[in-house]
Amino acid sequence: MNRIIRLLIESANQIMRGNYSAAQHIFEMTDNQEAPPEMQALAETLGLMGVKIEAREMALEQKLEQIERQNQALREAARVRAESGFMLCYTAVYLFLYAFALKVLLSLGWIRADSTIAFTLGLMLALLGGILFYIRKFHRPLSTWGLTWKGGLRAICVSLPVTLLLILVLIGCKVWLVRQPWSSLFGQPVFRWNWSFIPLIPYAFSVFVQEIIARGFLQTSSERVLDGKYRGLISIVMASALFSVAHFHYSLPLMAGAFLTGLLLGWMFYYQRTLVGVVPAHFLLSLAAWEWLGLIG
Repeated sequence: MNRIIRLLIESANQIMRGNYSAAQHIFEMTDNQEAPPEMQALAETLGLMGVKIEAREMALEQKLEQIERQNQALREAARVRAESGFMLCYTAVYLFLYAFALKVLLSLGWIRADSTIAFTLGLMLALLGGILFYIRKFHRPLSTWGLTWKGGLRAICVSLPVTLLLILVLIGCKVWLVRQPWSSLFGQPVFRWNWSFIPLIPYAFSVFVQEIIARGFLQTSSERVLDGKYRGLISIVMASALFSVAHFHYSLPLMAGAFLTGLLLGWMFYYQRTLVGVVPAHFLLSLAAWEWLGLIG
């Protein structure tokens, strides 16, 4: 009897130290024919207590691991939000100063209107360099900013029909406007095939850079900074507004057109998460409204 009691006490102490395998020894004592029924019942009770303690400790460890993972996710989200907020403010201020400086230079006659593409492209490349430095420094994947081919075919299949439909709508607007005496376009031809102001290859590259900045970076960064149900919509409007401000040096109609176009492109990017469909849509809409039809400028 004393030997059985010592074994129970020793096994219980092992369980208290975290050695839950000792519960198996206690359960073995329940089949010990030398022990009285009361001692067998006590051994079974102690064994069940050890199993429950082990289960609760394992559940507590899993809960602590889950809390730690949640805390780590919250810390990462806070860090991403802080980084995105800083770069969003930096980019917004940069675009405002760029548009203001270009407007002043054009007003003073220090640069010509036909040289704004080169000037704009240089400043946009400088801004893009800062963005790429940010991406490299904080180790963010390029796919985060829409620079990915994933879903690209589907994006093109959606973007091009929508773009062509809008171009047909613009042609219809031009046909109607050239017939209205009060319109500034009255009596003009529907199409104007002027390729001298915007060389296609530099402009296509400029569109690509603009979309990396406006949709890929501004919209994504603002979406990360914001919170709530409508953060996607607000980020689209915010990026479109900043995108239109960058056209301040041209004209108010062009700013309005850029804002409306930005809303469409922002919607495309929000659902596609890639620039593969957004860039050609921007390129074709700009050429149609600006060069082919002369609706804005």
